[in-house]
Amino acid sequence: MFASLKNKIREETGSDLSKLTAKITSSTVQKIDSLRGKSHQGSTSSLNSIVSSDGFREDGPIEPEEFRKKLSKIESEFARKLEQREQEWREIVNEKDRQLQILEKRKR
Repeated sequence: MFASLKNKIREETGSDLSKLTAKITSSTVQKIDSLRGKSHQGSTSSLNSIVSSDGFREDGPIEPEEFRKKLSKIESEFARKLEQREQEWREIVNEKDRQLQILEKRKR
C-alpha cells in the first residue's frame, strides 16, 4: 500500500518522497526549535545561520535584539495560524457531532 502511494507521489511531484519529507522535516524542526527558544542559547554566528536559512538576513552579523524581534514576529504569526487551525477543527468537530446526533435520532 505504501509503495504504491510513494510511487504516486513520485509521479505527481517528480521527486522521491523521502527527499521531500527530509527537506520538510529539517526546515520544520529548525523553525520549531527556534520558536521554543533553543536558538537563544547559541552564539551570534549560530543565530545568523538560523536567520539566513529562513531568508531574513543574507550577509553580515545579526544583533540579538534584531533576532528577538524577528523571532517574536514569527511566534505571533505561528500563534495566529495555530488559533485559526484550531477554530477550523472546532467547526469540523461541531458539524460532525451535529451529524452524529441527527443519525442517532433517526436510528431511534
